[in-house]
Amino acid sequence: MNKYLFIIIQLIVYTNVFAQKQEQICFVKYKSLETESFLYNSWLLQDTVLYDIEYVFDRMFEGFPVYDQLGNSRTETDTVKYNKEYKWFLKTLRDGRKGYIQTHKRAYNSKIVNTYWTQPNVENKYIIVDTIANMENWNILNDTCTLLNFKCQKATISCNNVMYIAWFTTELPYNSGPEKFMGLPGLILKISNKEETLGFSAIEIRKPYKEKYLPYFESVEKKISFVEYERLAMAAFNEVIEASKNIKIGQ
Repeated sequence: MNKYLFIIIQLIVYTNVFAQKQEQICFVKYKSLETESFLYNSWLLQDTVLYDIEYVFDRMFEGFPVYDQLGNSRTETDTVKYNKEYKWFLKTLRDGRKGYIQTHKRAYNSKIVNTYWTQPNVENKYIIVDTIANMENWNILNDTCTLLNFKCQKATISCNNVMYIAWFTTELPYNSGPEKFMGLPGLILKISNKEETLGFSAIEIRKPYKEKYLPYFESVEKKISFVEYERLAMAAFNEVIEASKNIKIGQ
């Protein structure tokens, strides 16, 4: 066989396999019912869910600093009058998050979560191994509703002394949900307490998902417990605090 023809065939096969994998990916974006400061992104693969937190910096603070020529600061809330200062503030927040990565991975029917973790002032990259709460005692009810054009069914569960109400759909082939919520025979599109002050609600679904999805770093060999992660993260946080004491405004 002509070697160029062989290469072309190989490329066609690779392209078709890649396209099939992309067809299997579903992207779901959830809003938090507790705060507007972050969104919850979830990539649903054939047998695995990947997820992370997307920070919404312009909803984190009501005020932002404005400096005079002497470097003295005051807090302002007028984002129109002080638009330049406000954009600088948001850019500072975004830049401050660069290099901070926490990518979570879990098999649909597993309570074990593997989290890839790295940040600028931590030398090594780690996989944090943690176990989420038991989510097996669901009470599935007959109530139905429609969310994002998907027919959903109601279910309830008690977790950490909180009664949660879930709405899940079987019209998508994933038995998953946001964060720790799992165990239903479908995809959870909304989960909340009775007052809707806790939980998540899906605001966007894309299937198939054609874009590059969140990478997961399988090559990291260093695994630590969640307790060890908390110790390392606190030490790194204290380093940042100590370093910030030497920063002077206006210089």
